[in-house]
Amino acid sequence: MTEHRCPECGALHERKPMSRSKPRIFPRSRWTTTKSNAPAARAAQISGVALHYPGTPGTIGTESEDRTAARLEGYRRQHVNGNGWKDIAYNVAVDQRGNLWTLRGVSKQSGANGTTAANRSHGAVLLLVGNNEQPSAAMIDAVLYAVRLWDVRYGVTAVRPHSYFVGTACPGKPARRLLNDGRTFYVKTARERWPDVK
Repeated sequence: MTEHRCPECGALHERKPMSRSKPRIFPRSRWTTTKSNAPAARAAQISGVALHYPGTPGTIGTESEDRTAARLEGYRRQHVNGNGWKDIAYNVAVDQRGNLWTLRGVSKQSGANGTTAANRSHGAVLLLVGNNEQPSAAMIDAVLYAVRLWDVRYGVTAVRPHSYFVGTACPGKPARRLLNDGRTFYVKTARERWPDVK
């Protein structure tokens, strides 16, 4: 493993190796029976992807697929019934096992980034991690795959934290470190790791 000096905290961190297998992609039907009525993405306006987390205390860890499905349906119900939104706010979710879950989907406009302009310009990836939980190597790899799903369709240029758009701790300190390390959560890295995504 190689090390890098974190620009946020100044400490040396090891870079984790990535897996070599393509992430499993679960369809929306794996976690809900509802259809998304979110508006279509405006292709000409999309320039990046924003990373989010649920703000859960403690850890989420490598929970079962059924538990993750129930969690996502709970988020959808809160977003629709509690908040009055059209659908679950995020486009995709990535779990610690490296699975990629289709939520609204890449072809839909995000509802998670905090402003209309940010929702039109950036997709939204939900990292299924707790407040201080480190993303696993498998999760990092799946996030890069998700970034490429936007990149091959829209030509994105940036991966940003939710806090880039609004005042929030999202997506948490561990993910923020990876957004600032010069290598991990970057479009260039996604292109190098997954050159053949279609």
